[in-house]
Amino acid sequence: YGNKWGETYGNKWGETYGNKWGETYGPETNDDDAGVLEPVTDAAEAVTEGVEDAGEAIADGAEAIGDGIANILPDFGDDEPGSEASEATGKLGKKDEKPDGPYVASAATKYTVSVHATTAFGDGEAAQLLFTTPHSFTDVSTAGWRNDAVSWMQQSGITNGCSPTQFCPDAGMTREQQITFLWRYAGEPSPGPATPFVDLPANRYFTDAVTWAYNTGITSGVSPTRFGTGQTVTRAQAVTFLWRYADQPPSNGPNPFEDVDLSRYFAEAVRWAYENGVTTGTSATTFSPEQQVTRVQFAAFLSRYDALN
Repeated sequence: YGNKWGETYGNKWGETYGNKWGETYGPETNDDDAGVLEPVTDAAEAVTEGVEDAGEAIADGAEAIGDGIANILPDFGDDEPGSEASEATGKLGKKDEKPDGPYVASAATKYTVSVHATTAFGDGEAAQLLFTTPHSFTDVSTAGWRNDAVSWMQQSGITNGCSPTQFCPDAGMTREQQITFLWRYAGEPSPGPATPFVDLPANRYFTDAVTWAYNTGITSGVSPTRFGTGQTVTRAQAVTFLWRYADQPPSNGPNPFEDVDLSRYFAEAVRWAYENGVTTGTSATTFSPEQQVTRVQFAAFLSRYDALN
């Protein structure tokens, strides 16, 4: 927006009026008139320079606004829901590894700034600046697909990491953790009737999430009476959970992966995920379905799925 105002209006005013006065009156100058009209040309140049300086000042002002926002980040600490500080964040993240702990404010945050520039030459356009702060984790880079996925996860309040400073990107996920991520993404809907799972304890952070997933057909457990609490999730299972959450959309594309047997339960899910850019596999020809999915991989799956909508 600084560049937009600076370049658009600086160039517009500078070129329009500077050229108009300089070129219009300048070319009509003859030897007899030169001494009279030179001041007009000089004045036009001065106007052009003045407008360019104004454009630069607007750009500097916009940069200052951005710098100021970057420095005014929410630092509310561990605030209980309903406190003045936690309400100020608008949306709260949750500690997925410490489910009984307090809510924490998400450090990756969206801001919207509206600025309207008015000068002696007229009104500038009202500009909306969407400003997203990066994630707060020390174990995830601030560039590339990992940064994009993890920043989105934290900003969306789906997870606030495995500690206040770490996301644990390469750690595996348990079945209940992934289901909880999906449940939070869905807006924490009502769970519905109880499940038949004997390994689903009551009053845990994932109890409602697993119950919801069972009642919506996202999971049927590892047996009629067991959910598989504590078991790690494979890449095939992770994509299948997400595909079922998406209402099992059909796939019309080919299967590029040599290690995905089309007779397996996850084949359609993997084809859908590949076709829609949710996953690109572990290589051009392999998906690695039985490989344990990592936290950052599922963050990428979910953030890419969200981008489809």
